[in-house]
Amino acid sequence: MTSLDRSPTLHRHRLKNINFPWTAFVVYTIVFSVYGISRVNTYLANGYDLGIFDQVVQHYAHFQVPISTLKGDDYNIWGDHFHPIIALWAPLYWIWDNVRVIIIGQAIVAASAIFPLWRITRRHMGQGWWAKAFSVAILFGWPIQCLIDFDVHEIAFAVPLLAWVVDGLDRHADKALLIACVLLLLVREDMGTLVCIAGFIRLVWGCQGRRRTPRDWLFSGGLMVGGLAFFVVVTTVVLPHFAPAGYQYWNYTVLEVHGSGLGAWLVMIGHAIAAIVLPVTKIWTWFVLLVPVGFLCLGSPYGLLAVPIMAERMLADREHLWSTHFHYNAPVWIIICLAAVDAVDRLPQSWVGRMAAGARRVFRSRGTSREAVHDGLAKLLVGSQVLATLLAATQLVHPITDIFPFSRMITTAAFRTDASAQARGDAVAWLPANTCVAADDQIAGQLTHTNRVTVPGISDHHQDFYVLDLDRVQPATTPANWSTEFTLDYAHYTLGFSVKFQSGSVVILESPDYSGPDPANCGPAAS
Repeated sequence: MTSLDRSPTLHRHRLKNINFPWTAFVVYTIVFSVYGISRVNTYLANGYDLGIFDQVVQHYAHFQVPISTLKGDDYNIWGDHFHPIIALWAPLYWIWDNVRVIIIGQAIVAASAIFPLWRITRRHMGQGWWAKAFSVAILFGWPIQCLIDFDVHEIAFAVPLLAWVVDGLDRHADKALLIACVLLLLVREDMGTLVCIAGFIRLVWGCQGRRRTPRDWLFSGGLMVGGLAFFVVVTTVVLPHFAPAGYQYWNYTVLEVHGSGLGAWLVMIGHAIAAIVLPVTKIWTWFVLLVPVGFLCLGSPYGLLAVPIMAERMLADREHLWSTHFHYNAPVWIIICLAAVDAVDRLPQSWVGRMAAGARRVFRSRGTSREAVHDGLAKLLVGSQVLATLLAATQLVHPITDIFPFSRMITTAAFRTDASAQARGDAVAWLPANTCVAADDQIAGQLTHTNRVTVPGISDHHQDFYVLDLDRVQPATTPANWSTEFTLDYAHYTLGFSVKFQSGSVVILESPDYSGPDPANCGPAAS
């Protein structure tokens, strides 16, 4: 057969592998969007954080200062986190001025990770069906599902960018690595520590098989020093400039040294080591992150990229950072999955041989030893994600149900509105637009496109209405932490508000001096 005879086959093969990531990208964008929008439609989306990002990106779309009244009066979001990259969502509001458009924006960002994921997977595992299934399963993983379930967050940008960082390291492509690292710095202030680690990996493992050149030292050192310098400058200069109270997320009492001398330091180090895995909540988080990849990520230097994130979370005082909930595990998940792929090619041949024997016995894997291990890894990840999703759909294993929220689409629960959600919807429909509202967090996220909205206890601004869900004793973990009962008493007895509307457990209290909508002071653009 001549080369001309083979060319149509080669063309079809290349076309198929080009179509795969684009097809996966479109499918994931649709799935992520549908699930996210279903939370808005069933009144489950929250003010923290969907409403916050809706307010901020709306201001970006109108070339205004990024104010979020959900965080406080005249609150510039740059006093909270440094994430200018979210301004990339602003043009979407020029197309469709609706809170749901930012959910679609996050879906596009998260789904775009399939492109670097497939590049890396194809390079290490080949182009077979299980390699493709492995790439797809990564974005089907529970941390990505939890990210989408949390409505919207800037960390979504870290998902594809970290994959591009690993791809740049893996290909020894310095230009691509530099671009990915620079963009990563715009995601959040703590990403500087990951850029530092990327530089360290580039210096130590990126020059294997040859002597390090001055360029190696300059480039890798630049990433290391630049990443740390960025973190220090942003957390000690930029954020405090917009938030006089300083950087509010440095809460690490476990790192405090009590006393003097070597003994005090050793005690602190011991407490810090124990805090990495205790209490048991942390063990569960480690377990569900590492088991689906068979702990293989521990054999790759790329796994070091996850160290700053996990240390930042596990050593923190804030307990919700330790858990499997919310969006916190998504960037870690991308790192450990890609590190697992890379680790197979770094393991000693003797280890690979033993692991291949197990993969052939358990997963019926074929090919060379390394191919068999890669095949087993893909089947382990795909199988664990599919099985866990089906278990979650039965709602019999609650820890699994909590971290696989997409199972709600299988049971159609994601598209059904219960009585409490209907009550929230009735309240949102009744409220006049362009009014100042202090609302329960789960209702506030529905009002940011029509009203000046905040949560109880953090605003000195005159309010026209208070909107409360009496079934939610503690409506949200917000700065003031006002309970529903306290807020109701404050609005009624201190401010003289009276109940004007009730649907189910949701009540709306109106100010005694309310005189009608005021777009200038109470519209969605008001600060």
